[in-house]
Amino acid sequence: MVSNHSPLSQAETLFYNTLLDENTACHIGIGNASPSNLLNGSNLSEEELKAAGLNTSLLLVNVTFGSEDMKVVGIKEDGTEVLLMKDGDFQF
Repeated sequence: MVSNHSPLSQAETLFYNTLLDENTACHIGIGNASPSNLLNGSNLSEEELKAAGLNTSLLLVNVTFGSEDMKVVGIKEDGTEVLLMKDGDFQF
């Protein structure tokens, strides 16, 4: 997640460079799952990663989104809601 008030977001520019553009707003990367999402995932073999449910893809697409009034609420396993972002800015 990226605050709507970050310097890159405030630039209101499309950089045509994924490394910059993905940091101008919140984004979701659709493609290969990252081994870093698993405990000790970087030490697992390809077979172990696949057995753990990580997908592989030949293509990665980043989808960016965000707005000045964006609200993000996280939901814990017990159903408790946690406000993470309000009005495009972090709440923690």
